[in-house]
Parts: sequence; C-alpha cells; structure tokens
Amino acid sequence: MTMEIQTNVTRQGTKLVLGFVGESGQGKTLSAIYVALGMAKGVGNGRVGFVDTENGRSRLYADDDVVKANGGFDLIELRPPYSPERFLEAITTFADAGYPVIVIDSISHEWNNVGGVVEMAENDPSKNDLAKWNKPKKRHTRFVQGSLRAKCHLLFCYRGKDKKVPA
Repeated sequence: MTMEIQTNVTRQGTKLVLGFVGESGQGKTLSAIYVALGMAKGVGNGRVGFVDTENGRSRLYADDDVVKANGGFDLIELRPPYSPERFLEAITTFADAGYPVIVIDSISHEWNNVGGVVEMAENDPSKNDLAKWNKPKKRHTRFVQGSLRAKCHLLFCYRGKDKKVPA
C-alpha cells in the first residue's frame, strides 16, 4: 500500500482543547469564559456554550462587565450522574447547535464524582482490582476521543489540589 504525500499543507479545521487547572478560587472559570468569548467572535453562531457541573455557579459571572459586553454565554447545567457519555452529550448538543466554543466546569467530575470513572470502578463487582477499571477506562477513553473529534473548541476547567509535602 502506498501512502499519499500531501504538499503545501495549510492549517484548516484545527480545534483547540485547552485546560485551566488550579485550586478553588484561582480564577479558572472567569478566565475560561473570557478566552471563550474572544474565540467565539464571528465564528459559527458566535455564542459560547457553558456546561456547568457546579450547581449553576457559572451564573455568578453572568453580570461581569466583560462577559455582558461580549454577549454572555448559554448554559447547560449538568447534574449527576457525571458519566463520560453525559459530558459528550452536552458537548454534542452545543456543537450541533453551532456553538464554536464550549467551556466545561468542572471536567474533574467526569473522573471523580457521582457516576464518574472512579465511582464506576469502585462499584464494579469484579474481584480483581485491575478488572474493575477495564470498562470505566474504556468509557473515559471514548470520552477523550470524542472530545478530540468535537466540531468546536473545548475549554476544560480542572480542579487542582495543592500537594502538601511534609517538612
């Protein structure tokens, strides 16, 4: 089989996947919204989609002067269970509606919250600890691959924890 060489390659169709990581209160959410608003101007429907797993906390930023001046954002409040498939469904819902940029806060719920990957593994009836992780990791991998194929830019907010090292 012969491989095709593409010449004079140009940039096209590339979508950004960006993560904001930090402890609570460090400005991840507002920073992500500002970046998303700038990216969305003049693209697709020009709107920012926001997937909120924090009980509507994103609404705290709806009155921010910069957010209001740049058109605000539209919201899906995602509630438990936080399975990988539900996050993909939220992404697909916004992407299919023409949203060029989606913010997800907090994507950490997909891994470690009610219905997330860790809980799936913990609730698996398998006796072998490695076997318990087989299905949840496959579901997480499908989420990651689906995110990378999304028709829009994705901005993820991750909860970070400061590692405390004993002195």
